[in-house]
Amino acid sequence: MSDNFVKSDRNISNPLEGLVEEGEELELKVEISRILYPKKGTAQDGSGYTVFSASNNKYGNLNFSGVMANAYVGGIFTIRGTWTKNKYGFQVAILSYEEEIPKDAKGILLFLQGNIIKGLGKTYAERVVKKFGEKTFEVIDTQPDRLLEVSGIGEKRKNMIVESWKANKDIRDIMIFFRNNGVTEHLATKFYKQYGSETIDTIKKNPYCIINDIYGVGFKKADEIALQMGYQKDGYNRISNGISYTLDREASSGHCYLDEATLATLTGKLLGLPASIISGFFPELEKEKHVIRFMDIETKLPSIACKPIYDAEESIAKNVVRLMYGSRNVSINADKEIKRILRKAKKAKVEYDEGQIEAIRAAFLNKFMIITGGPGTGKTTIMREIIEAFEKNRASVKLAAPTGRAAKQMTIATGREAMTLHRLLKLTPGERYEKSSSGEESAKPNVDADVLIVDESSMINAELAATLLEAVSDTTTLIMVGDIDQLPAIGAGNVLKDMIESEVVVCKKLTKIFRQAGQSRIIKNAYRINNGECPETTNKMEDDYLRQRTKDDRESAKTIVDLVTEVLPRVYGTSPKDIQVLCPQKKGTIGTFELNIAIRNVLNGKNKKICNNERGGFYIGDKVMQMTNDYDKNVFNGDIGYITKYDEDEQVAIVDFDGNEIEYDINDMDELMLAYAITVHKSQGNEFHTVVMPLSMSNRIMLQRNLFYTALTRAKKLFIAIGDKNAEFQAVRCHSQEIRNTRLKWILRSCIR
Repeated sequence: MSDNFVKSDRNISNPLEGLVEEGEELELKVEISRILYPKKGTAQDGSGYTVFSASNNKYGNLNFSGVMANAYVGGIFTIRGTWTKNKYGFQVAILSYEEEIPKDAKGILLFLQGNIIKGLGKTYAERVVKKFGEKTFEVIDTQPDRLLEVSGIGEKRKNMIVESWKANKDIRDIMIFFRNNGVTEHLATKFYKQYGSETIDTIKKNPYCIINDIYGVGFKKADEIALQMGYQKDGYNRISNGISYTLDREASSGHCYLDEATLATLTGKLLGLPASIISGFFPELEKEKHVIRFMDIETKLPSIACKPIYDAEESIAKNVVRLMYGSRNVSINADKEIKRILRKAKKAKVEYDEGQIEAIRAAFLNKFMIITGGPGTGKTTIMREIIEAFEKNRASVKLAAPTGRAAKQMTIATGREAMTLHRLLKLTPGERYEKSSSGEESAKPNVDADVLIVDESSMINAELAATLLEAVSDTTTLIMVGDIDQLPAIGAGNVLKDMIESEVVVCKKLTKIFRQAGQSRIIKNAYRINNGECPETTNKMEDDYLRQRTKDDRESAKTIVDLVTEVLPRVYGTSPKDIQVLCPQKKGTIGTFELNIAIRNVLNGKNKKICNNERGGFYIGDKVMQMTNDYDKNVFNGDIGYITKYDEDEQVAIVDFDGNEIEYDINDMDELMLAYAITVHKSQGNEFHTVVMPLSMSNRIMLQRNLFYTALTRAKKLFIAIGDKNAEFQAVRCHSQEIRNTRLKWILRSCIR
């Protein structure tokens, strides 16, 4: 716990000496007299950690500490806890608690003013209690329409109060049921939002379901609940869920499968069991069709994949072949179109190199192809030519990209609307195809355009690629565009790389840099990095690649904060909104966690704080990034926006994602993270006016060529490297590509044989 909350009111000596032994468990009925942490005027910690003083008839005034998010002055609770001593003195460490619902008007008012019930902030709580007094709770329970008698309460607010009141009671029941599992009010609320009145029954049936259903809940918490509920440590249910979790965790690192020995070892470590016990369950899991067992083509090792990812790679290969050999609605005379394009280019005094012409020709001759190339090689230019040629031949053309920002940039570059793949495919969470409201499976999404062009294709993982290719109609020409030298996709698979390396799919690689692009040090240095050479700069103001050496990480952090908040806005006139800090890692002095807090405190620290968490909470005006795909809200992992409003009564924040205003319940704010600084991995598919990147040997493990290259190519106008010369050398020298366990390359080859 932080040192910045109010210390104990008592002396360090034991106030209950002779009455209670240290470590003894107590059950006390108390009335809270003072909240010590969080301090008045600040938001609750995301963990729900609270420190308070409370009076007990037997022992007098004592200090309490623990997870208790709904504590308020005047509240009466029965608390079970342990009498402990820490550096702040003797306290009761809270194990569990139950609240006594107040019966008098004063207590009811205190209860309602604690922002517990949506729609009843301080003002409306006073009006309701003044009107109904001790019968307030009875009115809300049995005569909710009477709330309309209170000034300012209409139908909408009444419904909000009633729904929140019911939810609050259900959440308390959930907390009581899981009292021994450290389930906070915040977590209980998330359970309730997901499962409603069926929460307890759902989790009793399978406690491990919360891992995938509830954002921010890991295996440890689910396993703790499962063991408390009587699951056997070495039983099938626990081990099968442990294996599934391990496969999912490794999938998030790119692996489509693991060899059996590695899977058994990793799962055994997770569960605290020998690997031999884990491996004994593999046949049963295969029989239940939870996993697929097979022999790895390259390593010849027996391996295991979760079925959806295994099926995804199979589906990709099948549909690539289907599209390659399918017919098409629109045929183009390639020679004729190439001549037209060259005539137009000559008039405009534009030159195309042989590689660019061949890429355009291939787009006219092939049903499925890939165009890859680094920055400045003309990918966008030839995309425009391809689109124009197909449109002139009365073909319908659709454009798409993996992220909202990438789609927006594609729209600007081509002058035609591009959409996200999620929107194109009408995807819903956890489903390959959209379901109707009746629950019936609708026809699979059908991309029936004559031509589909997908940009930033290196970002597409196996499951998304499978869904995309399944949706593309037989007669559609599919062109995938991307930079193969960037970091691979987040999630399982290495789809674009595997397609290219299979040598089955037609691929045209652009290598020549346009004259104008070649004047940019950003682009020149991107190719130097790819070639294993250190970037060059004169460090003059007119350069678009700058570096500043620092003696250590602390100086780097201060330099970055100064650049973002003061130097770049003053010297270059660049708005802080146009500056993005890209970090190799999350942790450390120059990691995203600490830099986000430092930058926010300067830029935005005086604004109203709306909630707290272990990462510094959120303020009005904060720059944030969405961490999950939320199909209901139409906001996706990696989207960047700004918190613009917060309604205290409704406990709802508004986040503006490039004009798309999304409501967030206060309990859903952990779907967001501060985004003044983000990791390089999270930046994929985005471009920023100015990029600032710390480089330090403290991040040695992450300093690789493709990471440096990806960060640099996110900058449109200016890139600034901050830190250690040796770290820059390390990032350039280290070309060890991330090895992912994938099968797609081999499956594609086998399909063609």
